[in-house]
Amino acid sequence: MGKRKQILVDLTPLLDVILIILFMFVARAEAAGSSNNLSSEQKKLDNTKKEYEKIQRETNSLQALDKACKTITVSIKSEKDSDKRSLIIQLEKEDEEKIEIDSNDTTYAKNKLKTKLNDEFLKLKDDEKIALIVFQYDNNLVYNSDYNFVDEVLKKVQKGNEKIYLSYYDTSEQKDNNKEKD
Repeated sequence: MGKRKQILVDLTPLLDVILIILFMFVARAEAAGSSNNLSSEQKKLDNTKKEYEKIQRETNSLQALDKACKTITVSIKSEKDSDKRSLIIQLEKEDEEKIEIDSNDTTYAKNKLKTKLNDEFLKLKDDEKIALIVFQYDNNLVYNSDYNFVDEVLKKVQKGNEKIYLSYYDTSEQKDNNKEKD
């Protein structure tokens, strides 16, 4: 029998090929992961864009409402531990006017409110705007007599004028909702 030669198999090139293939798989996995991140970032961007467009529409609506409508806020403020009550009238962006309500006689406050509103609506007749009167009150703090006299004046002012709209807003409901969230 003859001499056998030893065959030397060099596996280094095979190891290089296996490492190259392994790096390709890792690179593809990272690319797929980054495309998932990219798609989630795209979704976030799309949602942000939709929110921006919604806010833009609301802003445009508010600007249009501001041009077509004069807003007057009438509110009654009562202090919890006191009989002090006041009627507050605010005309759009102007300073508010505060009128103290006398417990025994609401005639002064009633007349002052009626005069102020009528003066504003005389200005409004020449204009094409409508008027929105928002009556704000806290149902837990407001006196029934105060609510009734303000309601009566607002309805008298509105009567016969199709450009005047009334809105009633009970702020106690808002406070109750905030307590539930806490």
